[in-house]
Amino acid sequence: MFQTDEEVTLRFGEHVDTGEFEDRSDVTLLTGYLEEDADADLSDVPTTGQELMDELTSENVDNLNENISFENRSVEFDSDGNLTTTVDPDRPGLYMYVLATGNNLDVNNNDIEINGETTIVGVEQLAAQETPSEVTAPNSPEPGDDLDFTVSATDWSGDTSHAVVLYEEDSFTKSTMTVNISEQVDSDLSTEDITIKHGIAEVNGVQNLQDDVTVFGQTLDSRTGTGVVQFADIASFLANEADIDEPRTEITEDAISLDASTTAVQTDEDATLTVETHGNWSEDDYRWIHVASGSSSDQLQVNTGTVTIKERDGGGGGGGGGGGGGGSPPTDGDDDKDDNVPVGEEETTSPVVDEEKGKSTASFQKTAVEQIIFDSTDVTGDVTSRDLGREPGKTGPSPGTSVAVVEIIVPENAKNTSATIRTAVSTDRIDETGVDAEDLRINRYNEDKGVWQGLDTTFVEERDDEVVLDAQTPGFSYFSVSAVSEPTATASASATTINAGEEVELSAAGSEDRYGEIVSYKWEINGQTLSGETVTTTLEEGGEYTAELTVTNDAGKTGSDSVTITVQEEGDGSDGGDGDDGDDGDGGGLLPVPGFGVSIAVTALAMVLLVLRRRTP
Repeated sequence: MFQTDEEVTLRFGEHVDTGEFEDRSDVTLLTGYLEEDADADLSDVPTTGQELMDELTSENVDNLNENISFENRSVEFDSDGNLTTTVDPDRPGLYMYVLATGNNLDVNNNDIEINGETTIVGVEQLAAQETPSEVTAPNSPEPGDDLDFTVSATDWSGDTSHAVVLYEEDSFTKSTMTVNISEQVDSDLSTEDITIKHGIAEVNGVQNLQDDVTVFGQTLDSRTGTGVVQFADIASFLANEADIDEPRTEITEDAISLDASTTAVQTDEDATLTVETHGNWSEDDYRWIHVASGSSSDQLQVNTGTVTIKERDGGGGGGGGGGGGGGSPPTDGDDDKDDNVPVGEEETTSPVVDEEKGKSTASFQKTAVEQIIFDSTDVTGDVTSRDLGREPGKTGPSPGTSVAVVEIIVPENAKNTSATIRTAVSTDRIDETGVDAEDLRINRYNEDKGVWQGLDTTFVEERDDEVVLDAQTPGFSYFSVSAVSEPTATASASATTINAGEEVELSAAGSEDRYGEIVSYKWEINGQTLSGETVTTTLEEGGEYTAELTVTNDAGKTGSDSVTITVQEEGDGSDGGDGDDGDDGDGGGLLPVPGFGVSIAVTALAMVLLVLRRRTP
């Protein structure tokens, strides 16, 4: 998925014989933007470059103009018969590009006029989004857990189809997939001429597809499956859903079983999707991909990231700020005792109401929490502050280096009441953990989303033996004080000067985080977005390219760095591609994952495939 207002490079002629066109000056690049009529039947509207090319006849021009806005511009081939040009999608949605000769495709007021025969040299399409979807991923899951993803489509409201794919990234990245085409690439090519040779024999996971999930007028059938699914069955399912012939598949000798699950639902723009895992899944980093699709072609958003799935060992973080041992055991039915969390000081009090200020204040003498000032006078009943020796197992570790952990228990009707919390952390504890006081932040565990969230924290004062912090909280649960800081990103390349067509490896291995861990690596180079500590890319054209690296740590803070690669034209210029044209070889710019990244999860690939490969019934 490309971003709007960002340049995208299109290349035509690299994989087909265009020698007869190199001296032509009447070459037009026709751009079509899909903005279908509200009452249109999308089965009659072209949604791919190939379909648009097939529909370019005088008989179909009215249907095209009702659902697609056009513009064109003159372009020229180079001396080798190739064309490299940039486009700048300025609106979210689907774009189709047709390279043609003859000057017989005229555009007036966004409508196309077909005035004679023309030769189509190549077609291309891409999808653009204005903003990615918003996703809150689960924290510290274990194999066998149900993972809740809170997702949101940010540019529309109402009926939305959401899909979340989760798969083990390292195994998939190392796997291979080859598309073998036995006939010439032209409009007569059929799936009988195509064989997919794949290094993924089967998918081990849970595939949940709710009825009525819809993408661009196409409704997918309900599907639920658990356990091992053969890759050939996935290809068959996708072919049936996209109303295309089923391609042939062939398993390589070193094929693997891939741990992966999918959930898709039709609901509102905001939703929580539960993705199920199996207890036999590998402990490793897993990539998630979220796809949101609304009721029109410009309503498509994508986001991606990683989550580490591993068994928790029950080890401890930092101790409670005000506590020694020997406090009272938990009494409110929570499971801290069963979780063997050390409990320090515990104190219960009743809030004092200040009607004039419209606030209630609970004060404590023994615990790390000194004061809670509720933004309401309605809080009645006991309020308990309890120092813990570490985070309980159900929350997982808090971001950064943990210095103190507390639990605040309030009456049921006050759980979602906003308040200011004042907390004191001993300087001995700060020295013990080796952190800087100015890096301290108060975090709250959001039980609804299952994640730690940083709170806006204010440094109040430094006393003789402790540091005092304030933070505003929207509700009550577990809290921690931890040291967090921006990570240091370090970008490097296997070579900073290469020949055109050569592959270069980009590495973020030198990146560091002082207190916590780096949880994601994002690379941007030559219009591509790649993810991973180490990635590879091929640069086909001469020039200087800057690879921008952004790393994100477990506290949500980011750091950036870049490395410049110089590409020399003296290389052999081999294209290494497998299509008749391309946009830097990343599979049409659909998602920031390699190759057939989405195909390992049934639904997400079906959603994207319907956009790019659907054919009229």
